[in-house]
Amino acid sequence: MPAGYLRSKATLIVCPARLLRQWEGEFVKFLGDSGCQIWYVEHAVPAPLYRSCLLKQKRGTGDLRILVLETCRDLCAITYKEYMEGFDVVLASVTLQSQENYRRCIDLMCSYLPKGTRRFPTELNGMFMALRLKRLREVMKRVLARKDLPNFQELFTAPEIKTFANYKGAKFPVFELFWWHRVVFDEFHESESWEYRVRELTKALGATNRWGLSGTPPLGSSEAVADVAELMGYPDLCGAAYMKRHVEIGNKPHKLSREECSSDSHQTALRLEAQEFVDGYVRQNSSELVEAIRVVEHTELVEHTPEERIIYRQACHDNGIFDLSQS
Repeated sequence: MPAGYLRSKATLIVCPARLLRQWEGEFVKFLGDSGCQIWYVEHAVPAPLYRSCLLKQKRGTGDLRILVLETCRDLCAITYKEYMEGFDVVLASVTLQSQENYRRCIDLMCSYLPKGTRRFPTELNGMFMALRLKRLREVMKRVLARKDLPNFQELFTAPEIKTFANYKGAKFPVFELFWWHRVVFDEFHESESWEYRVRELTKALGATNRWGLSGTPPLGSSEAVADVAELMGYPDLCGAAYMKRHVEIGNKPHKLSREECSSDSHQTALRLEAQEFVDGYVRQNSSELVEAIRVVEHTELVEHTPEERIIYRQACHDNGIFDLSQS
């Protein structure tokens, strides 16, 4: 594990919010209630103007402990020790890292001065997220080296009771503090539409193993493969210099960079690196049972409505199947 991380034994699964319930259901389906425990964060109003957010076991009695985090408010209930030792799987919506309060927590931790540190040479104002995350890593290196974690954890809001006024601004440990056993990105092809900040936060998730799951992986070009490989941490791990340069150019586009990226030598080298990545790390599920299913064709009579028939006849005409003038 590199310096500057807190080690977690858990697998972090980052997926679209719509798939959280599906993941939960798959764990229960394969392990049963006797094989796992599902935990959620319960939000309650115990008194006027106050709100609590506490962990609650939803179902199951097994050994595998699974935590489900749906909203940014849920993060308020989790301590850094629970991320490190309390759960085996953390299911989190990909939208959490895009929330403004998540960014504020990053800034708060980047601004922390560990023991013996008077100031950092650069200010956070105007700093890109990639540089902020480098600052966070430097802060954590000093915190751990100088045994300053007890003071550092005072940054986080106690999860038990919060006033409504402070609830939205609650401070919590972010995922980027930890070195996870495994990180799984479900439907990772959607990363093409992520904003810059979310991509940088995702890349900063430290893990011994990084998996990407997709039914439609963006592998249509060398450039698309390079973007996927970057998300998986491949260029740094395997010294893919042209992939790394492609990403740098993409983040800072200008005329000279575009000319470099379009040169024959760059494209050839990038294509070779992309092929090495695909050959070495991309796998496709297959099943003999599925492939053995016999395809049976059926002819069904369909009666169109007048509107559907107009659309159908026009499509046939456009594709030269028959001439409308001949009916």
